[in-house]
Amino acid sequence: GLPGVSYLKDKMGIEGYIVTIYVAEIFNAVCSIVRLLNASEMKVRVVKWVFKPLLCAVGATTTVYLLTRVSPITLSDPTGKLCLHIILSALIYLLLLCGIQAVEAEEFHWIRKMLSKKHSEKDT
Repeated sequence: GLPGVSYLKDKMGIEGYIVTIYVAEIFNAVCSIVRLLNASEMKVRVVKWVFKPLLCAVGATTTVYLLTRVSPITLSDPTGKLCLHIILSALIYLLLLCGIQAVEAEEFHWIRKMLSKKHSEKDT
């Protein structure tokens, strides 16, 4: 194996191995994205692609956390609680994305077009 993997595995156990996998996957993703951007000559829009979605994700999850803390409704089932958190976070995330105009009308049209293609392919 790779020396870094062996070192981390010996020093940290399974956690070291998991850290190695995460770092390798993130590195691979960054390399692939850079290669794709260079090949397509696409302009990088960091604010729209990174900061706005990150802000919306933090805002959505924080909002759901605060809402569930003050809500008189409680769920004893951890699975139901998790599902509720995920659904509410996703809905609030989408609302925030639209609210700060991180998703433009052109992108909505593209999504609608892609979904209608999938729907029409299923019918045939």
